[in-house]
Amino acid sequence: MRRVCDLISTLTSIYYVVVVVRKSPKRPHFCGDDGKNKHVKTKKKKNTAAVFVVSREKVMSSGVRTRGQKRRIGERDVWDLIVNNDDICFAHILPRLNSMDVKFLYEVNGETRKLIKRSSREEELKWKCYIEQMSSISTLEFAWENRSLWPSWWGEGETSFCIRVAKTNKLELLKWAREEKKCEWDEGTITVAVNQRNLEMVKYCVANECPIDGRACEIAAIGGQLEMLKYLHEEGKVPWTSGTAEWAAESGHLHILEYLVERKYDQYNEWACANAAMNGQLDCLKYLHETAEAPWDSQAVRFAHENNHPECVQYLLNNNCPLPEDWSYEGGVLHTTDSDDDYYDVTDEDDDSYTHTW
Repeated sequence: MRRVCDLISTLTSIYYVVVVVRKSPKRPHFCGDDGKNKHVKTKKKKNTAAVFVVSREKVMSSGVRTRGQKRRIGERDVWDLIVNNDDICFAHILPRLNSMDVKFLYEVNGETRKLIKRSSREEELKWKCYIEQMSSISTLEFAWENRSLWPSWWGEGETSFCIRVAKTNKLELLKWAREEKKCEWDEGTITVAVNQRNLEMVKYCVANECPIDGRACEIAAIGGQLEMLKYLHEEGKVPWTSGTAEWAAESGHLHILEYLVERKYDQYNEWACANAAMNGQLDCLKYLHETAEAPWDSQAVRFAHENNHPECVQYLLNNNCPLPEDWSYEGGVLHTTDSDDDYYDVTDEDDDSYTHTW
């Protein structure tokens, strides 16, 4: 029953109180979903439906005063809208429900089962349960109590459950899983929280000693999340990995590379420059070579050339970056051989090499 109440709450948050009007007369109606009433004149139309979202105070001005009566009237109006007005429901309500909401709505009663079967969402009833789409404690409780529905590939089921609760991006749900259900967690939970850019969830994980590894810093670097990276390294004491610089360079986040230099990061390898070159991140490539003094190898030239980043290629050539075997740079011309046809399309089969002027 609680799941039904949660669903009603979700729907009423979409349209606070909904009034369906047939054959609208020529008179002003109040509408607006921003909490303020606005005068809107409607034209008279026969046999049409119109939806007006009004403040609860405006609807209840008819004399109904008790809180219970207000709630019942509001729920009745919403329920009527759901099951008896397909044109409005299909256009404005069902599109706002995720697959799990549709499943729970289907199970409410016979009216909703018929509704879903009439809609284009019936196929989703065959889909498996997605924990990350559950938006309330009662729906998570259902999933927790029905472990037989958990996919076998989860392996350590509880840790996978906790990861997917983190994917809801709702800290209160993660707290429920950990504090009420004592659900096991691992490094994946905080990694998801970082990926969600949810600093409060990350702080909760750190404060409650969630297992953590260098992937968390890598994810922060990929997304250019400087404040997140600072917190993880300085407060969470998360260790660096070579991937922190590699991913920052690939994504073009120069400010992350600057922070790493500031904190005396020492995990550089050749892939940082190679990733920058591969993605045309010239500023990052320059910074890595000139300021961070990161190493590079022939992969940087190969990747820049393969992905058509001439400015990066020219910078690498001008600064004596090693070339792939059998490549040469003479007189401003880069010579590559067909021995590299695993990397490039050689258009002239009669020619054993092709050249580019840089």
